[in-house]
Amino acid sequence: MSSNRFFKTLSVFFLVTANFSITSAATREELENKLYANSLELKSLESEVQAQENRKNSGYSSFMPSLNAVGGWAKNKTDEDDEKGMVGYLQGSANIFSGLSGLSQLNLEKQKLSLAQVNYELRKQALREELTEVLTSMISLHRLEKILDEEYKITQTQKVMAAKKVSAGLTSQVDNLEFELRESEIQIQRRNIAQLHDEAHQKLNSLFNAEIKDNELDSLEFRTLESLKQNRSAKHHQNHPENKKAIIEEEIAQSEKQGFTSELLPKLDLTYAFGRLTPSEEKLKYNESEVALTLTIPLFSGLDSYWKRKASVANVAAKELSKTQTQLNTKALFKRLNTKFSELMDLYQIYQKKAASSEKYYNLTLAEYKRGVKNSPDLVGATERYFDTKKKSIEIQKEIELLSVQLDQFN
Repeated sequence: MSSNRFFKTLSVFFLVTANFSITSAATREELENKLYANSLELKSLESEVQAQENRKNSGYSSFMPSLNAVGGWAKNKTDEDDEKGMVGYLQGSANIFSGLSGLSQLNLEKQKLSLAQVNYELRKQALREELTEVLTSMISLHRLEKILDEEYKITQTQKVMAAKKVSAGLTSQVDNLEFELRESEIQIQRRNIAQLHDEAHQKLNSLFNAEIKDNELDSLEFRTLESLKQNRSAKHHQNHPENKKAIIEEEIAQSEKQGFTSELLPKLDLTYAFGRLTPSEEKLKYNESEVALTLTIPLFSGLDSYWKRKASVANVAAKELSKTQTQLNTKALFKRLNTKFSELMDLYQIYQKKAASSEKYYNLTLAEYKRGVKNSPDLVGATERYFDTKKKSIEIQKEIELLSVQLDQFN
């Protein structure tokens, strides 16, 4: 198949595919939602959040009284008598003071829930970045294909002009070779793009754990630069999820330290029992009751609580340092991304101006080539510069959108 027929076939294929897929094209938001719904890792993290929510709710139980039904056989031996037989009673208790262990445990479970939620959001953001990288690659490749189609058609036209000049004896066979070389370069670029397109599509399928058709991506375009600019206004380096995670981890360490400290403090409990408290072999009569207010003072536990608390103090210090380092890292990252974003926006404007100048230079060179003032290398160079500028603009747009998604972490 000739190169001309090859490109015509490709053009027809993409045209038919586009017309066929208009009704099934997906928006960026729909693809993101589909990705989140298909992600097994997100589902796992969501289950962890639900599990931690239940653990947090169980933490309120330490503030509630307890009630138990007790029954069975017992024996009480004293100096005067032995009492044995059946017992049966209701026993209740309420903690009045537990060294704040209940409050520390509840706070700990709440903080672990917040940590699980942050981990979920971090993974969700990471998936969004991965999706954006693949989608922007697909968008840029589709646009590059169109640019190469246009460049190929123009090269074909220029090749015809060169052939006429050669046949008229106005120039040598070099002109034909010049445009044939350019034609081959465009074909090589198309082959490379086809390979990159296939690789990007495989990444997309892997990301979704399902096959995504090309027609689902037909309506996708880069986000407008104006919208990306406006999206930067509410961002701050302190809003990064890694900062939130570091703060929560420090709070967890503090709660664990408070929990170990509470083990060293006295505990005050109120207990109540009603029924048959004394063992009896006769018919049970539930006519006894007992109320007690007990104070428990820890005296010695093999230094277990002491060493645990000492370890928790060191852990708190480590988490404080880790939090400070994370804040410094995210601040530097925020500054770096912001600076690069601004530089790329300025660079894009420069390339827009360069594209206008390149187009003007190309048109002037083409006119002079037709008059015989310029030769084929001049025309090929002007054409290549014009289209390379358009291709570079697409690459910059892709980088800007990727940076914008990375900056979204600072919302």
